Amino acid sequence: MKSFPGRAARMAAALGAAVALCAADAGADSVLSASEAAVGRQVKNYRLINQDGQFTQFHSFMGRPVLLSFFYTECPGPCVMLNQSLMSLREKFEPALAARVMLVSVTVDMLRDTPEKLRDYGLSFTNSFDQWTFARADGGTLAGMAADLGFRFEKSGEGFDHMNRVTLVGPDGVVRRHFYGTEFDAADVQEALRASIEGRTVKSLLSDAVARAMIYCSNYDPVTRTYKIDYKFIGSIIVQYVLVMGTILFIWRGSIARWLSKLLYRGDNRANGKDSTARGSAL
Repeated sequence: MKSFPGRAARMAAALGAAVALCAADAGADSVLSASEAAVGRQVKNYRLINQDGQFTQFHSFMGRPVLLSFFYTECPGPCVMLNQSLMSLREKFEPALAARVMLVSVTVDMLRDTPEKLRDYGLSFTNSFDQWTFARADGGTLAGMAADLGFRFEKSGEGFDHMNRVTLVGPDGVVRRHFYGTEFDAADVQEALRASIEGRTVKSLLSDAVARAMIYCSNYDPVTRTYKIDYKFIGSIIVQYVLVMGTILFIWRGSIARWLSKLLYRGDNRANGKDSTARGSAL
């Protein structure tokens, strides 16, 4: 028969996780699940139109690691922050590695982001498009590409709601890892790039897991153009977790009392046994 502590611990963990997921919104959880499910997939040979109005096949980038992201030029802040981070990463990479990496940024606003607009926007982040392509696609291609890569976006007013994410596609065209957020650790990304080139397993770090969690625990502030932790949201999760734990303790209060009594009884018996043995030895 399984012990009460084991059952209670497992129940607490399961209910606590359920509360956290529910509090984080089932929709948000499905978005992250779809995103991570794309890791290991082969990227199809999608046809894109670059900032020069030329057709570009995605497989033309193969043979080198690709950092792929989605954005749109009228994005009020997060997209700019993400692209500034990519620009900063390139400057921090070792020269030999930087020369091998290709950046591909695909707009989700296929109606308004013309090649000319993409080119003007791209020049804010790079002086040359040799290693950084800004591209658009037709509706069917964009929808298929986003679905295959586990990237969710939707129209919202005049803009789009979307994930802030950069995807590492290995030289073999396989999705190796996602980097979440708008700021990235250069050493972490650089190691992931090396691993993809050398055919090693690309590992996700604890910091990446934290970044994923922060997707749902932070809000974008358009005034400061930064992400701020939503302490009210986190606090609500903690309160709900405490309520769940309190409910468990209340339901199992009888079992807890009996378990503690048995534990204390066994402890007393062991202590009494030791005393008896000590007195017998003395005699």
